[in-house]
Amino acid sequence: EFWEAIGGPGPYCKKDRRSHWVPRLFEGYALDGQLKMREIVNYSQWDLSEQQSYLLDCYDKLYVWYGSQCSETMKQSSI
Repeated sequence: EFWEAIGGPGPYCKKDRRSHWVPRLFEGYALDGQLKMREIVNYSQWDLSEQQSYLLDCYDKLYVWYGSQCSETMKQSSI
């Protein structure tokens, strides 16, 4: 299933893509009892809500941020 999802086995990319990478921010939210993530584009600090959790994808590192009023359930689901 993995190979099918990425188009089959083949040569690996040798380029360092980090120099072109722009960090991506995702907001966590609950839908039907499951954690879902939606991307926030052109984000700033003002996009952060105290009730939500966020994931910042920085290419080779992932950061999780919890608002001060984020529920324990949302925190556990985010991890």
